[in-house]
Order: sequence, then C-alpha cells, then structure tokens
Amino acid sequence: MYPHFKHTVPALALSLIALSTSSRAATYNWLATRPAGLGTGEGLFNRANYATPEGGVNSAFTPTSADVISLNTGARAATVNAAGTIGQLSIGSGYGVTNVNQTNGNILTIQSGGVADAGVQIQSGRTGNTNIHARVNFQGDVTIANNGDSRVRFGNPGDLATPTGNGGIQGSGTLAITKGTVLLGEYLAGGHTYSGAVTVTGSNSVLQVAGGGVFNTYSSLTVVAGASITGGGTFGSADLSDGGRVSPGAEGGFGAGPNTLTFTNLLNLQATGLAVLDIRAAGTDSINVTAGTINLGGELRLRLNSDYAGEGVYQLFTGLTPSSGNFDTVTIQTDANTVSAITLEDDNGDGQWDGYFASRGYGVSFDANTGLLNLTSIPEPHTFGLSLIATGFLFLRRGRRQTSAL
Repeated sequence: MYPHFKHTVPALALSLIALSTSSRAATYNWLATRPAGLGTGEGLFNRANYATPEGGVNSAFTPTSADVISLNTGARAATVNAAGTIGQLSIGSGYGVTNVNQTNGNILTIQSGGVADAGVQIQSGRTGNTNIHARVNFQGDVTIANNGDSRVRFGNPGDLATPTGNGGIQGSGTLAITKGTVLLGEYLAGGHTYSGAVTVTGSNSVLQVAGGGVFNTYSSLTVVAGASITGGGTFGSADLSDGGRVSPGAEGGFGAGPNTLTFTNLLNLQATGLAVLDIRAAGTDSINVTAGTINLGGELRLRLNSDYAGEGVYQLFTGLTPSSGNFDTVTIQTDANTVSAITLEDDNGDGQWDGYFASRGYGVSFDANTGLLNLTSIPEPHTFGLSLIATGFLFLRRGRRQTSAL
C-alpha cells in the first residue's frame, strides 16, 4: 500500500460519513389535503401527511434535530400524535388554521442540531394568531422568531377554577426570542417549566405572560436591545438593560387593563432599562415583587391615558426596599404621544420626583421610595393666576368693608 493511501482512506471514510449525516437533513412540507386512506388522521408524525412520503400511508416516521417540519398550506390542523424530535417547526401564511394540536399528552421536542435557527419560526406574511397547544420541549440552543403580524401562544388556557389547560414549554439550554410577540398561556395543568437561560432581544420582540400565567422556572431572563416583557402574569427574576422594557399589559394593548406584573425574585432595572406604566380611568398598571427586591434605574415612563380625568394616589410599585435606589429619569406623557412628554425633577436626589403636566392640567409627584404616584388637578397657569388675583381682591374688599363698619 502506498504510504499516503493509509491516511487517505480514513479521511475519505469520515467525509462519506459527514456527507451521509448532512444528507439526512430534510424539510417535510405539510400537504394541503388529507391523503386518501388516512382516515381522520392529521398526525404531525404521520409521514403520509407530507409531500413525497416514504413508507406506508399510516406509517410513523422519526425525523431528527436535523429536520424541519413546515406547515404552510391547507386548512387542517396538525396534531402532535406521538412524541418526537425535530430541529425546527416552521409555520407560514398558507397554513389556514390557527392551532397546532396535541393528543394523549404527546410532547414535541425541538432540539438544536443540524438546522440553522432551530426552534419555532412564524414566517413573514402570516396575519392571524398562532396557537401551539402541544407541549414543547426545547433542548439546546433554540430560538423563537415570530415574523408574522400577530402573536404566537404556547399553551391552551384553562381557567382559575379548573387549571387543566394543555401545552406549555419545558426543557433546558438557551432560549432566544428574537422577533415578534410570544405569549405564554395561563392555567395549564403542567405549567411552563423551562429551566434554561432566556433572552428577549430586538426592538419588536415581546415575551408576554397572560394574566393567571406563571413562568418563573428559568435560570435567568435577560431583556435587551429594545425588547419587552409584558402581560398580567408572573415572572421569576428579570434583568433589563440596553433599552430593555418592562410594561404590564402590553403598553395599552393587553386586554382592557389595568394589569399587574408580578416577579417572584429580583427585578433589575439597569441604567439603560425602561419601565412603562399606564394610568387609566379604570385604574393603573403596577409592578409587584414578592421576594428579592427591585433595583431601580433607567427611565420610568408614565402614560396618562386620554380617558383619565380624575385625580388620586396610586401604588405603582410594591416590594421596594431602602436599597432599591432611584430612577435616572421619570417622564409623563399622554398615551403613546412622546411629543407631549415632560420630565419630572428630583431636585434633592432623594427619589421625590415632581412636575407640572401643563397639557393635562396635573401636578405630578412620584416617590421612588414608596412607589406612590400622586396626581393633583391644577388649573392652567394663567387661569390659576387670575383666580389668585380675584381671591386677593375679594379679600381686600372684605377687609375694607369690615374697617368701615367699625
């Protein structure tokens, strides 16, 4: 044997193995209509439901983390009919139904491996909501990218009296939400138990926990680059920086409000973080930390809704401690109109923020030590000044009359 040949053969064998492995990767495209002979089966793991199937009509198949299942056609809802693993679930505008269903508690595992951007991808152009009612087990480094126009929800909600909703997310590794709104459903029998590190990143990325929902089992939650955490449910801890936002509700878009976001551990608002709270006629949004503490920083943005016409004292934050610190900036505006915003002043640096919101006629005071907001109706400056002059004039006239009578 030539000397170089003994080195070439193993290298060639390894190349063939690598080629064989990479050629295993496939995209399985869901068929628009049920194949003949399939009966009522809409199984995600029935090969006959996909273009160019291999095997018998009802034969199960075993895709791997190197494979993509693409739902982009038809008006029949795919059902996770068996436990299985894929690399990516892709849902497009042609998938004419809302749900991905589940039977018999089967779990869909999505695992990073041979697919770029492994995870759940909602394709651009999809306009309706997407509900993944099957329980999803994320393993490795996976992403959720919702490029559609509406939210994607994990979990089929139950209710407070009977928390038996199915679905939810579990698993470990790292989970990145990189685009669009991801809603975690409420009152699930198994809850959301994902234990890895979660990052929400990107200017239009939103992680929302519905009212009554709980997501607090992760190892860390980082919100950066203009992304948001919202809703009316419960998170664990959260770290916000680089324009990361926390906003109960969805900055006016989650139900009628008001909403309270609860954290069962540290809420860390770094100097580049942002907290947005709405003050409505029906009440105010609020943030509640039940354990740990709140580290204040960045901007507190108060949004006085156009329907608000009262005055009063409101508890915006619960769980503050003497070590919570202070915001760097506190502003107030009408609705989402940043042009109307004014910046409150903390003259002594002691967390007592005050200002006059002239466009709405309110004196505004926020105490970063207690979390209390005080709104007091005050007439416009010229009207207020005239009333003082009139009051003074009447007082003088009354005094002269009393002097003349003596």
